[in-house]
Amino acid sequence: MNGLWRPLSDLLDVARGRGPTALGPAERFRLITAAGLFSLVFAAIWGVAAGSTSVMLAGSNALKVPMVVLFSVLSSLPAGVIALRLSGSKERVSDLVLSFCGAVFSGTLVAAVLAPIVAIYPQTSQWAGPYLGMGSVLAAIGVAALLFFNNALRNVPREQYSAHIIPKIVLAIVTLAVLPQLIALASPILQATTVWDAGVDIVTHG
Repeated sequence: MNGLWRPLSDLLDVARGRGPTALGPAERFRLITAAGLFSLVFAAIWGVAAGSTSVMLAGSNALKVPMVVLFSVLSSLPAGVIALRLSGSKERVSDLVLSFCGAVFSGTLVAAVLAPIVAIYPQTSQWAGPYLGMGSVLAAIGVAALLFFNNALRNVPREQYSAHIIPKIVLAIVTLAVLPQLIALASPILQATTVWDAGVDIVTHG
């Protein structure tokens, strides 16, 4: 149990911007790997809850939702790394990746915590169930974004703000551009049809 709790505790500290300083390359890699694995597990928990009205849907969501999270991260990281290099920031690539993965970890953790509500309401309310499912996703994204940007400029000299914030903005934009399309590809995730199923086409077609 202690072996599981330590990386979880360290990741919670990283997500809050209070992680240990002077991490070595091996320690950063360990935390990045742990963040990725925990995020996939938390996403699977939410996915099963979201599909709780159907055994087939819950089973497929256990794979589809983690894949949506994984591919959205992998799609946005190259752009963030390039932006980091072009911005002239002195931040290390591994620190940027750790910060981003820590934010994703915190977001999926929120989704997993809300999973019981997401699972229960569709059983009793066809109206509230889909809204709670979508709301939990928005809450997870909001928490992840808030922590990511809150930590972006922590302990950064004011004259270096621009160089530090640009890579984070690029990461956020690419992630938010890719995420709805991946959700549309993976649909159905919720039992009911939602605006997420159409990706960005919902903007043009209503």
